[in-house]
Amino acid sequence: MNRNNDSQRAEMNLEIISNPSEMHQITSKLQKFIENIHNNKSFFTKSYQIQGNSFPLRLAVIDFECDPPKFFGLLVLNQIYQVYIKSEQILPKFNRIIVKLLSLLNGLYLICFSNHEIRFIKKILPNKLSKNQSNCSLDFLRALKILNIQLRMDEGLIPALFSIGEKPFDDPLLRDNKKVDFHFKEGHFDLILEHNKSCLLSTLKLLKMRYLKLNLW
Repeated sequence: MNRNNDSQRAEMNLEIISNPSEMHQITSKLQKFIENIHNNKSFFTKSYQIQGNSFPLRLAVIDFECDPPKFFGLLVLNQIYQVYIKSEQILPKFNRIIVKLLSLLNGLYLICFSNHEIRFIKKILPNKLSKNQSNCSLDFLRALKILNIQLRMDEGLIPALFSIGEKPFDDPLLRDNKKVDFHFKEGHFDLILEHNKSCLLSTLKLLKMRYLKLNLW
């Protein structure tokens, strides 16, 4: 979103104001959905409750890992949800799980720190899953409000944090995304989960301390 566009900024100012009952409904549905996934032997989940006050706005931070994505990290209010697979053979099922999760977030602004998430959600997913393969329409994917909060396409997460005087969260992969696919093949899933958690928390910090200050009144 162009921060020089006053009409878009005004629209976002109004739309991100949180309705507590709405956010409670969304988080309740997410929690129930994650619990159902956890009971499915094909998928794996991990959840964290982060310390500090929740972020009471209609925003969610998202981050995918691997290419094509096999890990989906999501931060809503003060809760992190991670859903992943351990075998490429069930990628089609995993893609359908992602669609269902995104449908629960429809209406929120989705925050990321790259164009990878935007490209995957708006272009790749709709092409991979036709309406005949999914239980719901995929039209909403292209209409989702997804914001990449990089200042420029080549900006790294660590330099972005340093620009506001902040340090990144601990990351076992040292921000080297090229290692993620290697670790997936080696079965180092815990390393990828910690990397994903670091990405979510660092993006949330940038959202709070830089993006919103620059773009909201």
